[in-house]
Amino acid sequence: DTSLNPFMAYTIDVSYKDERWRVFRRYNQFHLLDQEFRDLFAGAKLAKFPRKHIWRGGTDPSVVRERIVALQQWLDAVLAVPALAHC
Repeated sequence: DTSLNPFMAYTIDVSYKDERWRVFRRYNQFHLLDQEFRDLFAGAKLAKFPRKHIWRGGTDPSVVRERIVALQQWLDAVLAVPALAHC
């Protein structure tokens, strides 16, 4: 039951060309997307996915701030790869 376990959903603003949207996802959902991209585009040079914090929880405020910045940078890098931007 996940109702007893706190989790963080990250809000990331995404823009591509003239389009803008806001994405709400958990860290693990972004991580799964990264893995799917790596499987589908094995030869492409992809940005390094932000690391998971082992010693600090995902709801720790400093972790949240750091992850928002890192996930934003990761998504921006993903959209800079033409093959990935059209997925």
